[in-house]
Amino acid sequence: MLRKTEITDKQRRTIYSILLAGSLLGTLASLVLSHEAIVLAREANAVLSCDLNSVVSCGAVARHASAYIFGIPNSFIGMLAMPVFVTIAVAGISGTIFPRWFLKAAQLGAIFSLLCLGWMFYMSYVVIGALCPWCLVMDVAFLLIVYALIRYNALTDNLCTKGRVEVFIKNIVQKNYDAFIFLSIAVLAISAIILKYGSQLF
Repeated sequence: MLRKTEITDKQRRTIYSILLAGSLLGTLASLVLSHEAIVLAREANAVLSCDLNSVVSCGAVARHASAYIFGIPNSFIGMLAMPVFVTIAVAGISGTIFPRWFLKAAQLGAIFSLLCLGWMFYMSYVVIGALCPWCLVMDVAFLLIVYALIRYNALTDNLCTKGRVEVFIKNIVQKNYDAFIFLSIAVLAISAIILKYGSQLF
């Protein structure tokens, strides 16, 4: 039987600290990617600082259609979203209690963003055949963000799901399996990159 979930002050500060780390990492990646998008807008054939070879190339990824939504670079959207998560994290560490609907919305937004990043990783890995280091940094950032928000909402009985799915997620969090799951996703992605590209990465 699922026991009632509770969160301690230490857990709250730890979770929001993880959220802050992911948010700051994502902010840095968004800044760099946005700057590169501006550079490419000025000179389409410009060589970017992370264009190391044919495989590790921000330029190859940034020039592809998947790097834009309605003609707007994806990184610009990240620039709008990341300060929101930074603010949530800082306020949460300080003890702010957010409305339940707000944290549910933040969780859904973060999950949607991670799914979009997963699609972009697929496009880079399979279609473009090149990897953008700063895009990978953004992937890691949102893994941390989603992990933190799901864990917090699970421990405060505020998940966006109901029924068996909610019980399943709470059980995972209560047994601390969620960190293993998110770490496994990162390890699988890294392994896939090494298996496909190997020595071409360096």
